[in-house]
Amino acid sequence: MLSIPGYTFTHQLFESSRTKVLRAIRESDKLPVVVKILNQQYPTFDQLHRFKIEFDMTNALKGSKTINVYNKEIYGNSLALILEDFDGESLDNIPNITQLGLSKKLELFVLITEALAEVHQQDIIHKDIHPGNIIWHRPSNTVKLIDFGISSIIPRETQVIVNPNNLEGSLSYISPEQTGRMNRSLDYRSDFYSLGVTFYEILTGCLPYQVNDAMKMVHCHIAKQAAPVCQLKPKIPQAVSDIVGKLMAKNAEERYQSTAGIIADLKHCISELQLSSVLLPFELGTH
Repeated sequence: MLSIPGYTFTHQLFESSRTKVLRAIRESDKLPVVVKILNQQYPTFDQLHRFKIEFDMTNALKGSKTINVYNKEIYGNSLALILEDFDGESLDNIPNITQLGLSKKLELFVLITEALAEVHQQDIIHKDIHPGNIIWHRPSNTVKLIDFGISSIIPRETQVIVNPNNLEGSLSYISPEQTGRMNRSLDYRSDFYSLGVTFYEILTGCLPYQVNDAMKMVHCHIAKQAAPVCQLKPKIPQAVSDIVGKLMAKNAEERYQSTAGIIADLKHCISELQLSSVLLPFELGTH
């Protein structure tokens, strides 16, 4: 187990080739915290720089729907981020997430979109929306977003072409324009595409594109239409399938243009299902 003065570690939550995440107790006040460290003994300058960006971005965000960061600590030759622990679980770590009822999934989608709205209202593009970066505390039905290591200020940023294996963000979820191969600037609607892929996975239990090659995945995001949700899961209403399809439109202009529009359509679905258990198709994006 790790050792950082002032913290008692309890157990590990997550480990990847890049980072390790653990739960701990801050000894000074017995506060439960989450500690995120780089998983290399000698991290590169770029890795340390990205970690510092994550600290700065997270520290700058205000509100109840993003994780709080308390401090950054020196850990050997690296850094550790000391983050809020509100006893939630990432969506990719909840084994029965796809077994939730449709109304419960839609309510969860509203919470996720509201969290993203709070980020966008502060002029930040998250750029890495996926189930692993969405934390859900089920008893209080609270959702918070994490991992702002590649986030950027909303006034558009231009993507450049890089090797698909070196793209920022989780390749299965990134928008066509985030691949750098669309000759267009990146704005907040890129997060909507990733949101759509996340909803798709929760509704169907699988990703829209299931390929192992990075270049093929990039091609899918740019040029291949995913099978509609209602085609894979016939019990899911056409209207819900259409919402996901609109979020995942290849052209940003064809997606939703605001989080308010997404939330309004999701709430309409919830309301109709509660009233009659029947959800008919309706015109999307009118709000």
